[in-house]
Amino acid sequence: MVDEVVAFLPQFVRLPRVEDLPERGDGFAWLAHHQAFRKAAGVIDSCHIRIKCPGGPDGLDHFNRKLFHSVVLQGVCDHQGHFVDICVGYPGSLHDAWILKNSPIYTRGTYPPPGYFILADGGYPCLQHFKYIMSLSSRL
Repeated sequence: MVDEVVAFLPQFVRLPRVEDLPERGDGFAWLAHHQAFRKAAGVIDSCHIRIKCPGGPDGLDHFNRKLFHSVVLQGVCDHQGHFVDICVGYPGSLHDAWILKNSPIYTRGTYPPPGYFILADGGYPCLQHFKYIMSLSSRL
């Protein structure tokens, strides 16, 4: 089943083209009711996916701060809530900032393009392209 999901993933989760970013930014500006968000290319966060304890020496690595075993799914969404990037599988004990800095979207360094940024909460560091925004709106 997992192989089938992975095979279809590129059809549904893909980074927008550069020419589509103005529309995405306009969507974020509309959501936030402020033009400062017109250069937002996405919003990033992570969640824990509960798993059975994997056992062995790595079992404790999956025990998270919420007191259950998990793997982390980091996702970047557009203004409509559609995923444009995901990174999943790191152990639940790892911090959002560590996962970001080891994820393909960060290590490739190609998204967002110059002039755009990705919105994040306080679990992420303020970086050149990833801007820390504590709270935008409950609609995001």
